[in-house]
Amino acid sequence: MEVVSENVLLADKIAQLIAATKGDHATWESTADPDDADMIVESSGWQIMRKDNTTVAAVAEQELEIVEMDTDKTWYNDYFFGKPHVTFVGKDKAMGALVISVVKEDFGDDFHFRVRVLSQAGRQHVLVSSDDVNVKNKDLNSKMARKVVNVALPALEKMALKVADDEKFCKRLATHETSELVTKYKFGLLYVKDGQTVEEDMFANDGYVIDHSPEYQEFCDWLGDTIELQGWEAYRAGLDVRSGGTGTTSIYTQWRHFEVMWHVATMLPYFPTDVQQLQRKRHLGNDIVMVVFVEGSTPYVPTCVYSQFNHVLLIVQPVDKELTGGRTCYRMSMACKSDVGTFGPKLPRQKYFERSQDLRNWLYARLINGERTAILNAAGFRMTRERTAQLWLADVCNDFGIS
Repeated sequence: MEVVSENVLLADKIAQLIAATKGDHATWESTADPDDADMIVESSGWQIMRKDNTTVAAVAEQELEIVEMDTDKTWYNDYFFGKPHVTFVGKDKAMGALVISVVKEDFGDDFHFRVRVLSQAGRQHVLVSSDDVNVKNKDLNSKMARKVVNVALPALEKMALKVADDEKFCKRLATHETSELVTKYKFGLLYVKDGQTVEEDMFANDGYVIDHSPEYQEFCDWLGDTIELQGWEAYRAGLDVRSGGTGTTSIYTQWRHFEVMWHVATMLPYFPTDVQQLQRKRHLGNDIVMVVFVEGSTPYVPTCVYSQFNHVLLIVQPVDKELTGGRTCYRMSMACKSDVGTFGPKLPRQKYFERSQDLRNWLYARLINGERTAILNAAGFRMTRERTAQLWLADVCNDFGIS
């Protein structure tokens, strides 16, 4: 949330966001840590992520911030819906279709205005001080709201805006905002045995015989609860909870206000006549984030599993407890497709990552941020998101006779 004490060119901000989406997102040079060379192989189209001189404990002492938290808030439902407010619909040549809502909030003798803008670039929210709008302290009307819009978006001062205040449209805005909330995530978990380098072997692990290591099972237990899919009523991430078509169990957890369901390759059905194990590949191959648990010393090649959706990989390797004094520790490295960009929390440059609550919090913050950043920046996801917004806004304009 931004408090506006003077005229802020919100239109410029929106225009910059839209312009930024039309070019290629900046990439960064690979900065693979030398200690990771035996864990992950540099591959075309992928970047091994930079490590920082910090520790999990040090990172955990700070707030593990989630990127784009503004999109988790129901601004319209909380501050506009059910309260006297004015909504405008219009179309600008540079910014496209816009839906702008204004509400007046009183604080004794003082007041300010809250402005919400929907555009193809997403949602923007600002507060406009009463000092910036030359109006008397009275009930909000469309004339007053238009003055507020002219302050918040001076570039639109001459743009024709149509008032859209009927109750049906207000409910539509509230429903649309709720539908865009993202609090549920599906991550893939792939188990790789020592010496495996091709995806057919990896997806075939744990066929009808459970032959994975205790370390892998311990890692699964640490990620979340093993739940029975039959009759499961919480987030299911596309898994079959009625007829057992996707196996009998999976791993689920709640972290902060997020729900996470794992697509665990070894828990999905195995078909001995299917060399590719397409049932397993279908689920993990459609996950943006995948954790790869690698046994032994064979480095993982990011391109060995072909997927247009996988954009963020966390490579986890168990450490022999003889080297850690009996403590459960992992080595970790991370790779992303080149157009994802960077995100937090920091990836510590430490030899071993000891299993702990701090590490678990770091892991979930890292994975959620990785998916959010990929959706924001990676070209394929970005274009889909923008196209969806454009179509919705175009429908709104058509409904109000705006072409």
